[in-house]
Amino acid sequence: MRILVTGATGFIGSRLLARLAVECDQLRILRRKKSLLEPIKNIKFEDFVGDITNSDDVMRSVEGCDYVFNMAASVSYWDKIRRHQYDINVNGTKYIVEACFKHKVKRLIHTSSIVAIGVPAPGEFADESTEYNLAPLDISYCDTKHLAEVEVQKGVAQGLDAVIVNPGAVFGPGDVRRFKGHLYGSTVWTRHFYVGGGIATVDVDDVIEGHVRAWKKGRNGERYILANENLTFEEILDVITSVMDKKGDRHLFKRCLSPFKIPDLLVFAFAHLATLFSKFTNTKPIATIPMAKFTCVNLFFSNEKARKELGMQFKPFRESIERAMEWFEQHGYL
Repeated sequence: MRILVTGATGFIGSRLLARLAVECDQLRILRRKKSLLEPIKNIKFEDFVGDITNSDDVMRSVEGCDYVFNMAASVSYWDKIRRHQYDINVNGTKYIVEACFKHKVKRLIHTSSIVAIGVPAPGEFADESTEYNLAPLDISYCDTKHLAEVEVQKGVAQGLDAVIVNPGAVFGPGDVRRFKGHLYGSTVWTRHFYVGGGIATVDVDDVIEGHVRAWKKGRNGERYILANENLTFEEILDVITSVMDKKGDRHLFKRCLSPFKIPDLLVFAFAHLATLFSKFTNTKPIATIPMAKFTCVNLFFSNEKARKELGMQFKPFRESIERAMEWFEQHGYL
């Protein structure tokens, strides 16, 4: 049995590759030449250097594989890379589907996102049957993840065996990107201020388990939401702050006052200014208009289907944060 994993050098992909190494002794990854191998240096795999936006590379990487986990994606809310994001998320998935179909892959497991599903009505939870309704917001990441699912379903309609998983906002050990993004209270702003909106959260190890169970137990053509607690951004901040404050006074910005909600109008104004500034500096803005749009919605979802059909159980959000903090301490970030 040979398994191909795209996006294997990322935060989630590297952990999935390690898990699959227990299940399979013939792993292959498709990666770009500049991808960092440090996260997977202790895992045995066949290294295929190529680009998911190149149909020939994808076709050759899939050849001889029994199963494919497609985790490659561009996760960004910067409008400047819209074309590049479309090439990776939509065209890349299209090439994967075509290659899986041609080479008679037994099952494709495609990693999507809850943002590819849509926003529930106020006070309700969306599920796998919710029709995509985020198009009016014109957020490239959301639209391209949705269109990628469309490509997978086209393959299913032609006879391909494929399952889609839709993780929520992923937290847990090794999440360096969120640390560098200052979510874990490394600035006074992230300790004392929050924005509106909310999102379904999930532990990284539960996402890995969900992928494996979707591979083994998922029904062809179905999608499965991998998420647990639905939290507002204020609640997320409260949990992170509570866990960090237990670490002691050595944290420079230990919170002493109640947090303050930044008005939506101010969030949008700052996003516009940051975007304008980035055009002059030709650098990625620290806040974007698409990011600001998420402060107006609650991406809350039900995980009932994953629990029933995949037998999933999920860790509490606080446990994910505690484990993340332990990892940061062990690796010298705190």
